[in-house]
Amino acid sequence: MATLEEKWNAIYSGKIKTSNFLQLEEIQLSEIFEFFPHAKSAFDIGCGGGKLLSQLEDKGITTTGIDASSVAIEAAKRVSKATLYVGDFEKFSFPEEMKFDLIFVKFVLAYIKKKEEFIARISGLLNDGGGLIIISPVILKNKQSADEIFIEQELLNKLIPRCFSLKKESILYKEGDKKLSLYILGKKLQS
Repeated sequence: MATLEEKWNAIYSGKIKTSNFLQLEEIQLSEIFEFFPHAKSAFDIGCGGGKLLSQLEDKGITTTGIDASSVAIEAAKRVSKATLYVGDFEKFSFPEEMKFDLIFVKFVLAYIKKKEEFIARISGLLNDGGGLIIISPVILKNKQSADEIFIEQELLNKLIPRCFSLKKESILYKEGDKKLSLYILGKKLQS
């Protein structure tokens, strides 16, 4: 069985054909920054080839990225000045002082094994007033009928309110019981 890195290396090296992952448009980035106008730093979990990192750097944001694929990280180095890590976010050890204003999770959430721990860990990496941006294919009904990249709406409805408040959901595409959503979430202040 292929490791996580081997699987994503095969995708990023072109050995496995996939459709291109959706990139954020300027209008979507502007909308995100309307909610978080003072953002100065961003972390992209599953940063791939670094396109989003480059877009954020063009806006003056200090960037950090992590991807399970060393092939993707090499590509990201060609387009971004970000601090980059190869590894599995769920197993990666970050310095305690590492904090961000924005964290992006694009097409990653469905692959996370321990989703509650993942969401709590992201909250811990965010500065107060920070934001979590999720782009994910979502299935409104039972996941058994969907590809592995989909996450169930019911699970999102349980996970998000634990640490975040919904600022906005934009449905980028919808077909039947499946949709592609952009979630803009604000970190809840711990009392």
